[in-house]
Amino acid sequence: MNEVDGVIAGALRDAAAYTDPIDDDLMLSTVPGWDSLAHVLTMSILEDRFGLHFQNEEMIEMTSVAAIRDVLARHGVGCCPVDSPS
Repeated sequence: MNEVDGVIAGALRDAAAYTDPIDDDLMLSTVPGWDSLAHVLTMSILEDRFGLHFQNEEMIEMTSVAAIRDVLARHGVGCCPVDSPS
């Protein structure tokens, strides 16, 4: 598990009591504890840990681990490949 995945897993553990392994397919709709309050808390944890400020549109977009990784990568958090426009 890379550093970013560890932070995402920790944020979901702290905010939504989710303790299973994470993968790109993990979504807000599939984690019982990942409700709107846990989502805001997860975003706050990620902002604090990486020194970022997400726009509202980004927070709405981040409904899966894959989407979280993509938004972090767009902010220069070097964990994840992001598809480049063709």
